[in-house]
Amino acid sequence: MSGAWQFQGPGWRQPPPGPARGGIRWVALAPYPPATRRTRRQESYTGPPSYPAPPKWGFPNLIWRLPTSVPGTATTRQNPADAQRATGIAAIVVLLVLAAFTAFAGGTELWRYALLVQSRDTALSASAVQASDTLVVWVYLATVPLLSLVAVSLTFAWLLLARTAAAWRSGYEPPRSVVSVILRIFAPWPAVGLALGLLWLVATLAPATEQVMETLMPVAALGVLLVTLVLAGPVVVELEHAALGNGPGTPRPSRLALVWWAAWVGNGLLVALTAIWRTRDGLQQQADAVVLTALTDFVAAMLAVLTVLVIRRVMALLEPGSRRSRRQFRVVGVRGAPEPELRTTRPAGARR
Repeated sequence: MSGAWQFQGPGWRQPPPGPARGGIRWVALAPYPPATRRTRRQESYTGPPSYPAPPKWGFPNLIWRLPTSVPGTATTRQNPADAQRATGIAAIVVLLVLAAFTAFAGGTELWRYALLVQSRDTALSASAVQASDTLVVWVYLATVPLLSLVAVSLTFAWLLLARTAAAWRSGYEPPRSVVSVILRIFAPWPAVGLALGLLWLVATLAPATEQVMETLMPVAALGVLLVTLVLAGPVVVELEHAALGNGPGTPRPSRLALVWWAAWVGNGLLVALTAIWRTRDGLQQQADAVVLTALTDFVAAMLAVLTVLVIRRVMALLEPGSRRSRRQFRVVGVRGAPEPELRTTRPAGARR
């Protein structure tokens, strides 16, 4: 080449002849030949790895268990389904004991009514009257109020946990807040007291209306109680709807939920009616109050049993491994599938 520097290297070669533009012809060549790919030689097995000190990683030194039971992990918080199950079992036990005691208390009230009827013709035995009074005092007054308080507390705690577990199952937040649930369940009796207090205040400020207010007090108390008791039913219906895994929509209550709702309203009305009837004077009114007390006890026992059934139903729906969920994946039959190929030889090492 003329008119240009000529460099020679490993990748230089004589340019091919041809017309040069301006007297110079440039040719781009790779400076080195392409490198050959080396195949990695597979190393032989030299045994398990060894460490100079015990490694910090690995599983905890515990038997296998659910992740929520391993302390120190991020999943230590108890699952709402497990929490509602533990609280529900405790509530069921207390409700069954309460049902037994209220049914027995209703029987003692019927015995007292029988003694009242018998006293119209003959003198009563002192031991029978004393035994009846003792049973009424110790079976009803000393046990039923305390058991009712414990049963209501445990059932309400289970209700809140079940609402959370049902929300996890359905994927939607509960339709009502905790404050709304508290007001719908515990508001009836303060509402009745407020209504009676207002009527008494009107009768005090206007003495001319005292007779009218005394007549309106029972009617107003029962009316307010009925309205507030009806508001508690949708809480159970919505809980059952969410426990079934349904999304937002109009819930369709089951027959058990409707029967529980009716028993809840009936028991509240009987309690209010019995309390009003006991304020009346006269022997016949007192005898009627004894019958109403016995009827209230029996309805309360039925309400406790129905509450146990509702808790068991919701617990079964929220249980991860419930029979209902297993029944959905049960194989009932195989049709149209080819016959399996029979094994003609036995693999080495297989047991006979």
